[in-house]
Amino acid sequence: MKFGINRSPIRPALRISLIYFVVGAGWILISDRISLPSVKNDADMQVFQTVKGLLYVLLTAVFLFLLIHRQVSRQYNLIRLLKKNNKVMRFGLARQNELNIFLLDKNNKVLLGLGRWIIQRKKELRESAGENELEWVEDPESRKKIQAFLKNGAGKKIYQEDLLVDGKFLRFRLISYPSENSKGRLRLLIVEDLTLKKQLIDQVAAERNQVSLLRQRLSNESTMLRIHQARFRMLADNLNEGVVIRQTDPTGKPGIIEYINDAAISFLGLNKEKFSADGLWNRFMPEKPEEKELLTGRRPDISRPTIIEGLLTFPEGHVRVIVRTEYISSGSASFMMYTITRLFTRTVTSSEDDVRVYNMLGAVNAGVVLVDSNYKCFYCNPSLFQMLGNRRPVSLPASISEVLSEPLETDFETLIEEAFSGDIVASPDFRFPARSGHWYSFVLYPVRNENGVVDHVMGITHDNTLRRAYEEMLDRASSLADSSNR
Repeated sequence: MKFGINRSPIRPALRISLIYFVVGAGWILISDRISLPSVKNDADMQVFQTVKGLLYVLLTAVFLFLLIHRQVSRQYNLIRLLKKNNKVMRFGLARQNELNIFLLDKNNKVLLGLGRWIIQRKKELRESAGENELEWVEDPESRKKIQAFLKNGAGKKIYQEDLLVDGKFLRFRLISYPSENSKGRLRLLIVEDLTLKKQLIDQVAAERNQVSLLRQRLSNESTMLRIHQARFRMLADNLNEGVVIRQTDPTGKPGIIEYINDAAISFLGLNKEKFSADGLWNRFMPEKPEEKELLTGRRPDISRPTIIEGLLTFPEGHVRVIVRTEYISSGSASFMMYTITRLFTRTVTSSEDDVRVYNMLGAVNAGVVLVDSNYKCFYCNPSLFQMLGNRRPVSLPASISEVLSEPLETDFETLIEEAFSGDIVASPDFRFPARSGHWYSFVLYPVRNENGVVDHVMGITHDNTLRRAYEEMLDRASSLADSSNR
């Protein structure tokens, strides 16, 4: 419902007087022209005039009642609406912690205070009427700031300033209004708490800066990842050993081929232009047929590398190889890495064969050590001594710890014992002092005599730098993916 607001009380009074005058004049004009046959003398005329006067008074009283009732109802409804709005405004502002409204006189006395005071005080704003602005807060520094603000805003219609008061960012807005009841001016002071808003703005700015830094970091990490991928492929493509990397499916079984180098394609007799993961191991015949499931379907052992020995069959002959399988996890994805290494003969039958075998072992680039049943090393090839920094033991046979000279975090005696039981055993990764940039592991093979009894163990070093590089590349890729998800 809308109600008009009269700026001056003269207009309603003039309206009522005008209506009263028009009604009275109309009644006089009409009543004077009324003639009754029953009026024949002065006494009858006097009674007739009295009746007309009473009717005039009654008629004007009815009109005045309607006009005054209309005007008073409008004012009453307006006052009731103002009271209701004022109550709602007070109720809302009393629960509003971010907005205060003050009505001040020319001397900065509080005529009205609404809202819950942003700055800590012991009483509500509705009790602050009659106080000076310096009594609003207890902190002297805050009082000085408010006093300076009111002084700067004197004589200005609208004045606004952001102040840091009592540890909060507040926006003070002063609006001046002319007063009709005094020569001074009334001023409306609005205090708005911008602390949360400023915190949000600062937080958004900080997050944007963080996003910008993260984008730069992602760009750098992507560049480093591409560099590592290029280095890995350059290293793997020039190896004499076959390398195959396959992703694992959700069940942990080997899946699609992620990478295969030329040596692996040659070893496995694959068509370089066209081959599938299903036919990858068709030419490979393990010594233990059940081990082939580790390559084709069964979930491999992820706790330690698995070594499978067997033959690669071709129409022109056989090639004896070992396949080392190792599980690699990058957090978000997992892979199986297969290393295919061609084997030399494992059977020693005579001293002439010994010389031939020693000459062959001395020509290989891998480090080779032969251990007898007493766990003594009776042969080390030159490549192993180069890895050890050309340090030779005083005499052979010697223990494995004497050969290595510096202790490594690997229990080689236990591994040698397992190899003498007939198993092919791989040691954990370690570094040689003279080649700190490479990671190696020993693969220990049982060497049988003509009766099939294990009387020696041959240890061959396996360079795992490639696998370590691939793991590092996967870790970087995983970190890159995690960073992009945050």
